[in-house]
Amino acid sequence: MSNQTFIFSSVKYDPILCFSAFCLVLIGIVMKHYTNAPSGDSYFFSTEVIRQCSLVLFASVFFLAASRLNYQILRYFHWLTYLFGIGCLVLVMLIGSNEFGAQRWIIVGSYSLQPSELTKIAIFFSISTLAAINIPNVRNFIYCCILVFFPAALILIQPDLGTVLVVIVTWLLFMFVWPIPWRGLLTTFAVIIAFLPIIFAVLIPAYQRERLAVFLDPERDPLGSGFTLRQVELAMSSGGVFGHGLEKNESLLQTLSTRESDFIYAAIAEQFGLIAALLVILLIAIIFWRGISIAQNSRDIHGKLLATSLTGLLVVPAIMHIAVNLRLFPATGIPLTFVSSGGTALMASAICIGLLCSIATIQERTPLEDERYPNTFALAEVAHKIAKEKT
Repeated sequence: MSNQTFIFSSVKYDPILCFSAFCLVLIGIVMKHYTNAPSGDSYFFSTEVIRQCSLVLFASVFFLAASRLNYQILRYFHWLTYLFGIGCLVLVMLIGSNEFGAQRWIIVGSYSLQPSELTKIAIFFSISTLAAINIPNVRNFIYCCILVFFPAALILIQPDLGTVLVVIVTWLLFMFVWPIPWRGLLTTFAVIIAFLPIIFAVLIPAYQRERLAVFLDPERDPLGSGFTLRQVELAMSSGGVFGHGLEKNESLLQTLSTRESDFIYAAIAEQFGLIAALLVILLIAIIFWRGISIAQNSRDIHGKLLATSLTGLLVVPAIMHIAVNLRLFPATGIPLTFVSSGGTALMASAICIGLLCSIATIQERTPLEDERYPNTFALAEVAHKIAKEKT
């Protein structure tokens, strides 16, 4: 197979990975009906369900395109993807739509795009390329930190604390694979902890502080700010082991505007019970297993780093979403991967799965070379092995 083409003649689709993602998408379509159809309405093909199916088809196109992209060649254009992500964030600041007290979306016709979802991929595509051609020392570590925290700061200004947390946690996972020396990791944790009070006081909006207060004190204002989490708790407990079944019943989450996004996991537990809730966790765990397996089997350091990052972008928001619904984490507005409403998030997740399939396709070690960086990737892999042995 030639390494100078953008399109593969064939793609090695991971059947377990793709099937798990498909099951989550199917659960999302089913829940779209149960969170929108009136009580007692058995008509499945509602407007909202059809709209969700159209988004799934649209995301499938991006999945197929991403799976056939040769990431080894595209890494030479990593700066373009990074600048594209930054440009999207700046565009949101200029012409973005303000909804729910945040300016995160760009309205295109009857749809709204959330550029931060695509920027997450652009960030890690860029730093995985830079990390692959640079030795993991303190200087390069600081350089990559700047590339991560600059767009993260722009996202935090929107404000979108949930996406920032996803980026930071995925970045920590990335550093374990790079690998950064322990002193670099400890320095990162120390800097983050040192700046937390400043971030909390200056950049965190009042409603996010109230969410944290409610998380620490569940009985705080039960009819006001604490009402949402209280309803979520009641909804999850009411589902029992098997839920209410296929019969459409009045939901305890019916009054919540974010039941299709931030609290879709609670809706699943309410409607289909503990069995369905555990099934979702199992599917997320399978995606994590397959993503890490693809990273481990990649003989290309760039593929290893990129696969780890993509897996983090798929699994970390799902874990946070479930933790929020179980009241193990403050509410941050993080969607459940492949299940929650949101066309941009669905498209970004589809791209992540497609790129993972692309990485799985190229297992042979074929470092690319050009006139600017002769043998850079091959030499970098040797340097990474030496650094890993030292750590």
